[in-house]
Amino acid sequence: MERTALFYMANAHPEIGRMLNYAEKGETIAAEAAQQRALAIVDTILARHDIAPAGREEWRAVKSLLMGYTILDEYARKVLRNFAEPFSYKFMYEYAHGK
Repeated sequence: MERTALFYMANAHPEIGRMLNYAEKGETIAAEAAQQRALAIVDTILARHDIAPAGREEWRAVKSLLMGYTILDEYARKVLRNFAEPFSYKFMYEYAHGK
């Protein structure tokens, strides 16, 4: 399987969710580990050449949110949690249909 930008974007979604779930439970070490994995995924996305400049700016904003996740209010956490979800659905659809 080719690891496209979409592949990495789809994989960001569960890692962001893990980070926020751990943070909500007060599991700081696990949250920080998930944060580091999510940041690594975002860095991989930003290093790729197969995303548009506007998409790159969005992922830079996501990176900023990830870096400061501990100070986000409930609304910002919801935005962060849901940002990558559509990429997961698109990737799963394309994977299931051999695209």
